[in-house]
Amino acid sequence: MNNFDLKKYLAEGQLIKEEEQGYILYTTNVEYDNGKTGYMYQLVNAEDREENEIGFEQLYFVGSGEDNDQQVFYGKNFKNIDMGSYQEEKVSKEQAIKLYKELTEGKLYETINEDNLRDYWAEWAAGEVEVGNENVINAGGIDADFEKVPNESMNTFKDYVRAVKALNANTEELRNDIAGAVSSITFSDGGFEDYEYDVLTADQFSKIQDIV
Repeated sequence: MNNFDLKKYLAEGQLIKEEEQGYILYTTNVEYDNGKTGYMYQLVNAEDREENEIGFEQLYFVGSGEDNDQQVFYGKNFKNIDMGSYQEEKVSKEQAIKLYKELTEGKLYETINEDNLRDYWAEWAAGEVEVGNENVINAGGIDADFEKVPNESMNTFKDYVRAVKALNANTEELRNDIAGAVSSITFSDGGFEDYEYDVLTADQFSKIQDIV
């Protein structure tokens, strides 16, 4: 035992523990308080079933598991859910990160239909009216006819919707920051440090840059 290296032993033991750390992915059927049905994804640590530490937030969808199912957000599209049957699957960290990316960023560039856009328009348009965006005001504000909204404004709005979905923005405060970030990137090519945000982080701003 003269050659026993305690630090190396502990370090290797920790490495093995980290490599063996797995996660449990729950896919649960849910009914939202607006009458719609769908499902949610939740990832927990396999060892203690506690909240994961890799940033895989709960994700909610309306539909039956199709590629074009609409993602919905707690506090914006619903406030309560009834949970039904569920499935669980053990996944690795790499699998969990890949799945999360596919469920969020992978859906960013799908065609967004008008019904989906309507879910986001009123809040975004109210902010644009407040800052004096004439394109939105002249099109009818929060009750705008989409055909009257100039392409420039509509494209900015769609980027906002994609960013909201990508960041799973379930608070009005974060969505307001996202709207400001999209506008600053689009019209002034500003960086994160050029503006003050209430809750938006630099990493989130970088994601928005990728979208815009």
